[in-house]
Amino acid sequence: MAQARGAEGESAAQAAPQLLPPLPADVDECEREDNAGCVHECVNIPGNYRCTCYDGFRLAHDGHNCLDLDECSEGNGGCQQTCVNMMGSYECFCREGFFLSDNQHTCIQRPEEGMNCMNKNHGCAHICRETPKGGIACECRPGFELTKNQRDCKLTCNYGNGGCQHTCDDTDQGPKCGCHVKFLLHSDGVTCIGERHFQQHVILETFSNETCAVNNGGCDSKCHDAATGVHCSCPMGFMLQPDRKTCKDIDECRLNNGGCDHICRNTVGSFECSCKKGYKLLINERSCQ
Repeated sequence: MAQARGAEGESAAQAAPQLLPPLPADVDECEREDNAGCVHECVNIPGNYRCTCYDGFRLAHDGHNCLDLDECSEGNGGCQQTCVNMMGSYECFCREGFFLSDNQHTCIQRPEEGMNCMNKNHGCAHICRETPKGGIACECRPGFELTKNQRDCKLTCNYGNGGCQHTCDDTDQGPKCGCHVKFLLHSDGVTCIGERHFQQHVILETFSNETCAVNNGGCDSKCHDAATGVHCSCPMGFMLQPDRKTCKDIDECRLNNGGCDHICRNTVGSFECSCKKGYKLLINERSCQ
């Protein structure tokens, strides 16, 4: 009987539920100031997060940056004639003698006469509508706004992120692009690049815009045109400075007394050895006897 009670006791112990420690509260990484590193949108999921990109962009391999999606590379973007890719979007264009239909993909041949939307001179940048009185009215595609002349269309941040790779703000002058905190704005005003790549880009761009034909390329002395811009060099006795432009005299006397036995005197671009009283400078112009 005692053994039976023992068996029952074991069964009861085995049947007792195991209490697990409570799960830690989920941390919403998307609430961080840097948006968890996501340059567009951050989606919080239990125990983690994921980055997503706006339409017209694709997620980079790092899982955080967003790169332009080339819609024209597949099926010509659905354009009947010409497809032009842009940052965050694309546009269809028609050849001479055609105009773009309201669907913004199909091209319609223009008639030569008649002041209506079929006429080649209707002047609407995007969409043309005929009015009951026989005139025309221009409209813009979604994401664009009609300008004051009632014909042209102004891009906004609502279409293709305004042509910006990361952030876009609408201004009176049009979209203004910005970058995530870990990136810097490229000189093209729309692309965002990492700081290290930015520094390399600035150096290459600065040099590539220079030529020895203009102000000697900014060089103090010799200038050579190279593939990356100008290359400055200095004559013997001078050293090229960190700005890669300026030449500074080398004080040869500071290193091993310039090789002089007795006295070393620095001169611009060179140096001179001399001897103490009672000694004569030898033919090597360094030794004293």
